[in-house]
Amino acid sequence: MSPLKAISDRKIIYIALICWAVTAVGSLITNRYDLAISSLIAILLGLYGLRIMRKKIRR
Repeated sequence: MSPLKAISDRKIIYIALICWAVTAVGSLITNRYDLAISSLIAILLGLYGLRIMRKKIRR
């Protein structure tokens, strides 16, 4: 198992996106729409962060 410092920021964001997606689906199944909206906002912010990281790498 690799140490925590060896995990890149991009992988951490992907893991967080997967967790938020599971939370969003679970909250939609249980009719907790406030949590689903929060999860969707977190997913959008994570995707935006990945986009910013990709632009910084190209420069």
